[in-house]
Amino acid sequence: MRTDSLLKQLNYIESPNLPEAPVSLALVDGRIDAGIADSLEKLGISYVRTQKHPALPEDVAYHPDMMFCHIGGRDIVYAPETCTETLMELEEYGFNLISGNLRLKSTYPDDIAYNVAIVGKYAFHDFRHTDSILRNRLEEKGFELVKIKQGYAKCSISILGGNSVITSDKGIRAAMLKHSVNTLAIEPDKNIHLGNFSNGFIGGCTGKIGSDKLAFTGDAERLGSYDIVSEFTKANNISIISLGSGNIRDMGSVIPLATY
Repeated sequence: MRTDSLLKQLNYIESPNLPEAPVSLALVDGRIDAGIADSLEKLGISYVRTQKHPALPEDVAYHPDMMFCHIGGRDIVYAPETCTETLMELEEYGFNLISGNLRLKSTYPDDIAYNVAIVGKYAFHDFRHTDSILRNRLEEKGFELVKIKQGYAKCSISILGGNSVITSDKGIRAAMLKHSVNTLAIEPDKNIHLGNFSNGFIGGCTGKIGSDKLAFTGDAERLGSYDIVSEFTKANNISIISLGSGNIRDMGSVIPLATY
């Protein structure tokens, strides 16, 4: 929960997903295990846990990137029916919570309305299915909307910087390259675990926790593509931080919200 001492130190992240200093506050899947929670605390990162969204399937029902989209500064757009307890905790930290219009449902594409990937000045999504309030807010903030076919955009993209990402989606890679975003293409990885699915996504198991640190929700060295991912992050002056010692789990991203 919020502490007055932390609140005084919060610097809200203006460029979504891209902290410019060590992260002090993040939004995480409510089911993170004790090991990940302990790692975050040792890194000085407080966190807000999500609660189960009633419309989403169990495997993704707690995923932050399915029900929230941080659009910069204090502003967060959220899906209707998101747990009031989580919303109140975010409000205690000073965030401006904006309710979207579209209610999530359990099947694609009715579950993707808030899963937008913001990379620098661009917002990537299948904008046929984006919530209208979220889309309007993105346009008001000056983001260039880039339409892609992949509705699970945030899940599919690990965002290293405003000009560098990792993805296993070929369509996303093509869109990124078209907009001069340096992109590492990897294969879908069965070592990223996601419930009953054959594999999870690289974006769903990562999040920036500092300007030069990319966190993984598990032991990053278990990635099938660890060697090339490690080379790519080093080339971008980013260190890999493993938040756990076990399997990597797609947990709907670690979403950085504020820095010290």
